[in-house]
Amino acid sequence: MLAIVCPDQAALAHGAPDAWLPDPGFRSRMAWFAVVAGEAPDELEAWLATAAASPDTSVARSALVAVGLAAWSEVVRQCDITTEEHLEHRQPQHRSANPAYLAVGAPPTGAVTAAALAGVLNLEQAVVLARSSDRVRPGWVTNLVDGTDPLPQLLVADGSRLNPAARDSLGQLTVEGREPVVWDAVLRMLHQDRAVSSVIVLPPSRDVVAAVERCGLKLDVVAVDSPGALASAVSLLRQALGRESSVGGPEWRLVTAPTGGRLSYSSVKAGERVSTGTVLAHLKTERVQVEITAPHSGTVDTWLAQHGDQVAAGQPILRMGPG
Repeated sequence: MLAIVCPDQAALAHGAPDAWLPDPGFRSRMAWFAVVAGEAPDELEAWLATAAASPDTSVARSALVAVGLAAWSEVVRQCDITTEEHLEHRQPQHRSANPAYLAVGAPPTGAVTAAALAGVLNLEQAVVLARSSDRVRPGWVTNLVDGTDPLPQLLVADGSRLNPAARDSLGQLTVEGREPVVWDAVLRMLHQDRAVSSVIVLPPSRDVVAAVERCGLKLDVVAVDSPGALASAVSLLRQALGRESSVGGPEWRLVTAPTGGRLSYSSVKAGERVSTGTVLAHLKTERVQVEITAPHSGTVDTWLAQHGDQVAAGQPILRMGPG
């Protein structure tokens, strides 16, 4: 069994996953998520830097969910399947059967990302919920930074409703209600009760990877903190979906829409060879224009959506061939 693990906002204390920002597909999706979150789409670095340093948790939460979903979208795209196809086993008629993988999120924010992976929320809904969740349930989780007092004993002694849930490598302690979610226990349960043997950790992964090592579990862990980890993550996902990866990779690949909008072709023609990062088309939304770029070098084979069409997020729009 494969588990996709989504970290909580405290993971941003280690810094934003800057290694992803030069990736055209990731950057395009992040620009759209920035618009959804009310941020400037052309200032992604500033958004992530603010999220890592600001005491405003709504900024950190929306940024973390956006980063996780953008990275996961790249895994799905590289796996050469559509968004709808990888969620087929999540539909109501299949939920009683054994799923291909489990989406697990650290509360509260990682749970929002996991809900989107499971198909409970669409990508935009997840970003909006993360942005507004502190207004819905203010103070539902508290983080104490660099505390030196014996807080667990103090909480128990005065009959507090709070309990310690986790302490990360920077000394930040997370306290929750009467039934806190303790990551070490969750990981052990997944391994023992759900037979999880492999884990894909969405960025930033440091705290989750440390918890796996601390538990001493024999898991195949792939931390998707950079595009360099995509091949390993794709291999795990394809195996979970019952698709063995070929040695040379797929001969044909689909280019999918990173978001919904009106499609317009660029100047590239069918049969033309393009390099990685070449602008293939644009998507015009109500507020921003998003570039669709070539995920790899190859040949423009067949357009699967017409110029001027209104397309949905995850919809295949172009088939690319080798070259």
